[in-house]
Amino acid sequence: MGDVRTAAPEGSFKLYAVEGGTAAMCYIFKSMKTNRLLNAGDTIALGTPIFTPYLEMPHLEDYDLKIVNVQARQENRWQFDDAELNKLLDPPSRRSSS
Repeated sequence: MGDVRTAAPEGSFKLYAVEGGTAAMCYIFKSMKTNRLLNAGDTIALGTPIFTPYLEMPHLEDYDLKIVNVQARQENRWQFDDAELNKLLDPPSRRSSS
C-alpha cells in the first residue's frame, strides 16, 4: 500500500492542543486576563446549563468576576429565548472594567 495522505486544507490554521474542555476554559480565562480583556469585577454572561466546574471558574480569586446567567431551557429545546437574550442588553451584563 502506498502512502495515503490528504492534502492540507487551504488557509492558515493555528492549533493549541489541551488536556480537555476544563483545561481549555482555564487557558481562555488566563489569556483574557493576561491580555487585559477580562479584569476582576467585570461582569460576564454564562450560558447555562453547563458543566458544573465552568460555573465556579469566574468565582475563583484569580478572576473574581460577576455573572449573569443566560439560561437555555429544555422546554425550548435548549435554545435561549428572547427574555434570556435580552439580559445581554442590560449594561451591567456587558463586560465592563471596574
